[in-house]
Amino acid sequence: YMAPATRVAVPLGFLQILLMIYVMGNIKEEEKIFSKNIAVILALIFSTVILNIAIKTDVEHILGNLKSYICGIILFFEICLLLNINSKKSKGILIAILIPIALLNGATVNPIHRGISVLTDKPVAKEVNKIVKEDEDNNLWLVESFPNYYLASGAKVLNSVNTYPNFDMYKVILEERYDNEEYKKIYNRYAHIYLQFTTEESDIGLLFPDAILIKLNPETIKKLGVKYIVANSNLEDISTQNVTFDKIYDEYDIHIYKVIY
Repeated sequence: YMAPATRVAVPLGFLQILLMIYVMGNIKEEEKIFSKNIAVILALIFSTVILNIAIKTDVEHILGNLKSYICGIILFFEICLLLNINSKKSKGILIAILIPIALLNGATVNPIHRGISVLTDKPVAKEVNKIVKEDEDNNLWLVESFPNYYLASGAKVLNSVNTYPNFDMYKVILEERYDNEEYKKIYNRYAHIYLQFTTEESDIGLLFPDAILIKLNPETIKKLGVKYIVANSNLEDISTQNVTFDKIYDEYDIHIYKVIY
């Protein structure tokens, strides 16, 4: 309940692949699962249900009718073979079908299909990489938009996707409120971290089941030990006597600030 269903589906799908590989490697031929007739009936039911769900949830109409039905037919045969996996022949055919599907899925992943130039050749990526190399000892960043992009450029980004909570960060932000149950329910989760810079009290709030909004004032930024900030907004407006923001890069509405305190 603390994550959107679409994100939970990813690890569950991966777990199913591992289970299928385990079954294919360990089931013995004499271990009967289903008769061929029952396997065909079950495969027809399962593939029909899955195909209907796929069509109804394909709001972008990526597949279209023809591709959907072709996928449904392939799925039907795959399920038939899987339900007769104890047969050496069924196992061999299933593997022969799954290998090209796996290769096709892998070949269309963006880094392979498009390359990684977007992470290396963009002006802001080059600038971040340059700063990181010149100031390795003070390489702690906050990023207002797309923090994982800058993480890939070598920056140590505090608000990149938290696969588990950064408790030390929340202790600094919340101070005496850290142990309050209402706040524990917010930060104790896998989460995308969004930032809002303010002159008011630093705080956190839940946007979505897997998204947290952190409001930070200059004093909290100083306590966190952040040295650089990538922002779309103008941070010079919230500078204080103790904390100032020196703009060292400004291009395409992307600003990099060096935090001075």
